Amino acid sequence: MFAGRRYTLLLAAIAALGVGVVLLRGATYGVGLHPDSVNHISVARSLLAGEGWIEWHGGDYTEWPPLFPLLMAAPGLLGFDPHAVAGPLNALLFGLTIFAAG
Repeated sequence: MFAGRRYTLLLAAIAALGVGVVLLRGATYGVGLHPDSVNHISVARSLLAGEGWIEWHGGDYTEWPPLFPLLMAAPGLLGFDPHAVAGPLNALLFGLTIFAAG
């Protein structure tokens, strides 16, 4: 029973370390933006504007799963910009992936 708890704590520590590394590197070098990143952010802003699942060029959002823009848009209801949310959200999801994969 204690071995299971230790394993869970070890996984949590590794996940927290991963989150910290991603946040540290993002703070040092900034968030890398690629075309798909810009697309996710624009869709999140479109959702917040009440325009639906629309990409930056006006087309329907069909090439990627919708969860990430939806998660970026959720804090926008409290006034946060999706671009500001993207880095910490990415780090958190990275940590959760490490934990869940373990």
